[in-house]
Amino acid sequence: METYYAHIENNTVISIEVVTDEFFNANPERYSGLWLKVGNGSNRPYCGKGYIYLLEKDKIIPSNPYPSWTLDVNDEWQAPVPMPNDGNRYYWDENLLNWIKPGEIEFIAVTHLPCSECIKAISQKEIKRVIYRGLLPNYNNELTLTLAKEFGIEMVQI
Repeated sequence: METYYAHIENNTVISIEVVTDEFFNANPERYSGLWLKVGNGSNRPYCGKGYIYLLEKDKIIPSNPYPSWTLDVNDEWQAPVPMPNDGNRYYWDENLLNWIKPGEIEFIAVTHLPCSECIKAISQKEIKRVIYRGLLPNYNNELTLTLAKEFGIEMVQI
């Protein structure tokens, strides 16, 4: 049966290998350094590159989602402002350091046309206008503009 092993350096997961325990144990030269069994058959959850290893607790946790967030006593990331519990959907805005309802922000202003992945995220937040100065060099800007049109986002170049 294949097992997941996390390679840890500087308390950070840098890679995951999926091998049998027999192969792992038979190849110590290949698996030098700190490797931890994760997922099924271990007391640690599945994880990915960038996760953090808390050595003193022998625990793996997700990486910090935002620079302003801190770990609580249960090793869970917490925003500096609690998310409202009023039944509405919210997303965290790191620039405002606050929770925002989708559609609450009318526009954003950026220096360059957002990439296609960013325009998808902007769409999910229901922002309807993007003001930008220039195009991204060496990038398929047409893709972003096409997606923005499909999502109903007004693109304004100044």
